[in-house]
Amino acid sequence: MKRAIAAMADTLREIAGTRALWSTMLVAVLFYAFYYPAPYRHQAVTDLPVAVVDEEGSEATRRIVARLDDTRELAVVARVANEAEGLRLVREREVDGVLRLSSGLTDRIVTGSGQGGISLQVNGAYLLRAQAVAGALEAVIRAEAREAAGRLGGDFDLEIAVRPLFNTTRGYADYIFPAVSVVILQQTLLFGAAMLAARRRAGGREDRDPAAFAGTLAALTLIGIVGALFYFGPVFWLLDMPRGGNIPALLVAVPLFSLCVAALGLAIGGWLDEGDRAMELLVPTSLLVFFLSGAAWPVEMMPAWVRAVAFVSPASHGVPLFLGLNQMGASLVEMSRPLGALALLAGGAVLLAAPRRS
Repeated sequence: MKRAIAAMADTLREIAGTRALWSTMLVAVLFYAFYYPAPYRHQAVTDLPVAVVDEEGSEATRRIVARLDDTRELAVVARVANEAEGLRLVREREVDGVLRLSSGLTDRIVTGSGQGGISLQVNGAYLLRAQAVAGALEAVIRAEAREAAGRLGGDFDLEIAVRPLFNTTRGYADYIFPAVSVVILQQTLLFGAAMLAARRRAGGREDRDPAAFAGTLAALTLIGIVGALFYFGPVFWLLDMPRGGNIPALLVAVPLFSLCVAALGLAIGGWLDEGDRAMELLVPTSLLVFFLSGAAWPVEMMPAWVRAVAFVSPASHGVPLFLGLNQMGASLVEMSRPLGALALLAGGAVLLAAPRRS
């Protein structure tokens, strides 16, 4: 036990005294905690510019245009004579969409028949912008149809209520950062652990006995735990990220995740000939790790061989685990599948990283 504690203290001193190590495992964690979510601090898009082609020019279409301009999402910045002129404004990036209200639209809204209609062409290069334009337009048309039916004594009974459960702002930051934070925590600790092991191997200072290895692994795991609790606690609170508050479950899941990543990093670094090689090898994997985590596309819809590759990345299990615990208030029992997979992967990584008897 004393040798393990001594090895743990030596590892922490080595990390604190080596710029490449503390900048990777400590400074990078702090930097990305606030740098990554900064561009999305407004959460939802507002005042997106659109052009309107009002062919009918009726009271109803003028009300539709006024309602659109009053919405939070849209700002009617141009009224053009035809769609061609509106599309020119889209190509020149002066507007994000062109709305065409054709002749006969009022009759179509009131009676449900006729030739009039609505054409919306949106710049699809920005997904959230396109969704905002389409969503605001749908809400305005529903409101106008409801009022028109009411004026005529009709009954407009179509009502859709959407209540988001875990991303109440429907913001991009609330969607992406909780998942990306797990990838950040993995990659920074993985880089540092692999670099440490490779540096020691290059200098002939590998951990050659179980006690020294246990101390090194404990030091790295501790760094991972502190980083994860920093993200899931103060950072999520300061940035007002969705959080479920299952603290007892986090105190079980966070050490397991950190142990798994630290052991995997030591195992990888044990095969490298110098510390810089770890960065050269692992940095390009960050985007791949994110996609394999299931945050961008469901893992269940990926090919079997891709799922097999994803299994060896702790983030593939950590993302659903921590989203469940942090954002959805799930219990450890409900998260038993990713928790069990993480425990299995951690056991394998420890075996791979452990020193061999000569």
